[in-house]
Amino acid sequence: MAKQGGGPPELLSTHPAQASRIEDLKVYAQRVMPLYESARTR
Repeated sequence: MAKQGGGPPELLSTHPAQASRIEDLKVYAQRVMPLYESARTR
């Protein structure tokens, strides 16, 4: 994802910037991993 460049500023874009998207996915993965592990052990 991060290899693509250019485009409008994130504020004017319909999608988040690649760097923002990657960071958001990392944060979300950390938040849901405990839920996933809990469901997997049931």
